[in-house]
Amino acid sequence: WILSGSEDKTVRVWRIGADEVSKWTCVSVVVGCSKGNTCLAWDPLVALEFVTGGKDGSVRVWRIANPDHTNGGSVSVQMLWGNDVGHLCASDLMFKDTIGLSLINRKLLVQRGAIQPQYSLASEREGTEGVEVE
Repeated sequence: WILSGSEDKTVRVWRIGADEVSKWTCVSVVVGCSKGNTCLAWDPLVALEFVTGGKDGSVRVWRIANPDHTNGGSVSVQMLWGNDVGHLCASDLMFKDTIGLSLINRKLLVQRGAIQPQYSLASEREGTEGVEVE
């Protein structure tokens, strides 16, 4: 597998043919960065996952979903996470008694250490999502 990114705002996923050692084929074109890509890298710990960085400041994590798919030689690529989805940004702070966070933003805050796992979620059934200290 090889990744290539360009000014045309796409990332291309390339795969070598099983019978042709020197022939690479583009098996997917990923669109999602509004101003072009500046960098990409394979995840060294998770097979078939990669990260893209965009000129718009976005960082996104992607996964090749069906690497063995042979329908026309193409594969599916799914976005797993993006920093600009919902526009949540936090650094070196702890949230307490926060109201109105979406489920994904709560998960991101716990994942990034801004909300401790021992906190509980409150008022979800009434549509007001929040975090309270136990």
